[in-house]
Amino acid sequence: MKSELSPPPQKSRQTRLVYQNTLCFFLGLMVMFIRTRLPYEMTRLLSDQYGDHSAIDLKQRYEEIQAWFSGQPVYGDISTAVYPPASYIELWPFLHHPSFAFVRSLWGISTVFCLGLMVYGLVRGVKNINFVEGAFIALFLLATYSTGVVIGNGQLTIHVLAALLLGITFICREKATFADELVGSVLIIFALVKPTLAVPFLPIILFSAKSWRPIVMVSLGYLAIAWLATLFQDGNLISLHLDWLNRGMEGAVWSSSGGGADGGGSNKGKLGYGNLHNWLGALGLSQWNLLATLISLGLFTYWVYRYRFVDTWILLGVAALVTRLCTYHLVYDDLLVIFPLFAIFRFLKSYNSPPWLTKLSIAVLSMSILVALLPARFLGKPFPWFNLFHIAQTSSWIVLLVFLVYLAQWIKQRNSLPQSHPVFSELS
Repeated sequence: MKSELSPPPQKSRQTRLVYQNTLCFFLGLMVMFIRTRLPYEMTRLLSDQYGDHSAIDLKQRYEEIQAWFSGQPVYGDISTAVYPPASYIELWPFLHHPSFAFVRSLWGISTVFCLGLMVYGLVRGVKNINFVEGAFIALFLLATYSTGVVIGNGQLTIHVLAALLLGITFICREKATFADELVGSVLIIFALVKPTLAVPFLPIILFSAKSWRPIVMVSLGYLAIAWLATLFQDGNLISLHLDWLNRGMEGAVWSSSGGGADGGGSNKGKLGYGNLHNWLGALGLSQWNLLATLISLGLFTYWVYRYRFVDTWILLGVAALVTRLCTYHLVYDDLLVIFPLFAIFRFLKSYNSPPWLTKLSIAVLSMSILVALLPARFLGKPFPWFNLFHIAQTSSWIVLLVFLVYLAQWIKQRNSLPQSHPVFSELS
């Protein structure tokens, strides 16, 4: 039985004023970033005005899709083919069209739709949220530098995170029905279109779901799609996945050891940063990438098992940070930070906590938001700007990880029920 803590005392008018002013400051800052970033990134997605960097990832997936369904050996002929067989079946409705202009428009529409789903899922995750706080969540999602890069590149990150968020929400409901589990499982299967983003979230489904059905449905459903994908290529289920693993690991080793995407100027090969693969690559140990990732995910799985009864949103935040830090990612996947930031925001809104923990939560949240709003163009600047950008982002993720792990322990020890926090209930 969980014990409810006594309500915290009403905060002073000065504390509420500081909160309001801080919120208004961030709202103004985010509107400014959105006005400058989104038009540029939407232009990159929908036209070739900016040359080869326009919709660069979408073009690669489009080429791979056409090759896959024409029987061309994708993993042998296309160096960018680092997605598993099932991904090409899942992307077929979006990308298997003769007109790439149509594909661009369709992808833009689906991206906007998934952004809306993410905002809906996040706002619904907090009770007693007011309009200004809801707008804050929506604007932050649009303003962060990684969202812009995802849109301009035509990357999968927004689609995957939206599917993960809603899928886990359906599956881990307190009174989840079979229909909830089925819908959630379908969403998780879609999220596995990009395994490096989605796989670390599976332990949450394994241990926090109310039954074993979701993980079984996800496993069997994904296996069926993967088998279907093999019908269009020479090879079988096992051989094609081995080809994919070899291609993916070769790409990760090459990129993390300094051969990655060109960041411009003297920063060639330095777009990948802040993860275990890059750190091992800097030490000349890239051959240990896979083992190091598996060990990290094993430790995280054990941690989820120990804290499986803690608030699912805290688990989501930790999973996002483990995902970002333990496998090779580029700048567009920094959008994962939305989950840990929202977990702290929800903690402030939903749990009774001592004043010192409340103040520390606000400080960590504010610092991380500021860092997440930094312009990604620092990656193309000469020394020391790209180094400072790397250090700022990576440091903020490590701080967030340590803090969320502490919050999980704090919640587990007190076993407290969520309650509205009066500081953040109203703005008036």
